[in-house]
This record gives sequence, C-alpha cells and structure tokens, in this order.
Amino acid sequence: MTKNIDDGYLGSGLSIRRAIKKYGKHNFTREILNHCDTKHEMQEQETIALRDHLNNPLCYNLSYFGVGGNTREIYTPEQKQQYINKLINNPNCPIGKSGKNNHRFGSKWDKKYKQKRSNQMKTYYKELKINDPEKWQQWKDKVSTAASTTLYNINKQTMKRVFVTNKSTNTTTEFMGYKNCMDHFNISKNAVKNFLNKPQSKPKLKHLKLIQQDYVFSYTKP
Repeated sequence: MTKNIDDGYLGSGLSIRRAIKKYGKHNFTREILNHCDTKHEMQEQETIALRDHLNNPLCYNLSYFGVGGNTREIYTPEQKQQYINKLINNPNCPIGKSGKNNHRFGSKWDKKYKQKRSNQMKTYYKELKINDPEKWQQWKDKVSTAASTTLYNINKQTMKRVFVTNKSTNTTTEFMGYKNCMDHFNISKNAVKNFLNKPQSKPKLKHLKLIQQDYVFSYTKP
C-alpha cells in the first residue's frame, strides 16, 4: 500500500527486502490492483487479496492482514524524535548506546562466526555489483574514502616529522614524513636524510647547496 504510486515502493517486510537485496529491483515488477479512498479501505482490499495468495510459496507477505510496514509514517518530526529518544533512554534497547552502555560491550565473535559473516558480506557485495552497480559504486567510494582516512591517521602517528626552518625569515614548516618534504623541495629521500642526519656535509649538486644555505632540517621543532 502506498499514497504515492510513483514512489517505487516494493514492500518493507523482511522477506521482500532480503529478496530485493539478493535478486535486485530489476527482477521485480509492480502491478496496481486497486485504488482506494481511505487507508482502512486499502487494508481491507489487501487482506482480501492475501487470502488467495498467502499460501503461495512466491508470496513475500508475512501477515494475513493488510497492516504492518512503517507504522510511524504519519508521525510529525517532533513525534519521531520523541520516539527515538524513548528508544535511547530505554536501557534494554541497543539504539544510542556505545561503549560499556551497549549490551554487546566486551563480547567477542568466534572464528567460525567471523568466517560465516565474512562469506555473507562477500556474497552480498558480489551480487550487489551485478544487480545494482550504482549502489555498489557508492559503497566502494565510501569505503575507499574511509580506508584512506584511517590509513592516513595511522601513518600520521607513526611517520617521522620533518621540521624545516627558513634561515632568512626564521619560520618553520612541519612536514608529515619524508615524502611531503621531498615533494615540496623536489629532492630525493636520501637528500632529505642527509640534511637531517649530516647537516655539516657539503652536497655536490648546485640546487642542494642552495637549499642547505637557506634552510635547516631537523626531526624536532626548533
């Protein structure tokens, strides 16, 4: 049942949602059986239709009656927020709970269950790539961005910091790791290391001599 015939709604029950994920929306068709004036009339018409089809193994409805789905669709934004706050304040509800307040805090999955979940997720995303390439690409982009951010934060904690002070202005620039410093001055990693570890050495290349004359390299901030 829907108020908007163009909303693309296919169903909200557990079985139909799992089937859509597995087979893709393109493998389902929607046919409008009745137009009703009231919600009560819609529920009656769906209940009548279900009497003939509920025992059909291809039927995804889980209830004998035309009720269910999003029962809070008529809520105002304030009522929805009140409902969410009620769930958050319920100590037996996991919604809004983190750390020690979450009912699964401290629990661990065994290897067998981890492998099972891993296989399920691999299968899901393989099928998603085939059935809904656009959604799969959105997921991939989101995961790639998150992974890059996480890797950067890890490297940020472990990589060596290079401080370069301009002798004429006495200003210091901090570089996160050798590579950023290399790119900035367009020099090799060995050149950066020599400036850091052998500040008294005299480079042979002219552009390195100029850099040494104008800058001081250090592992610690002056």
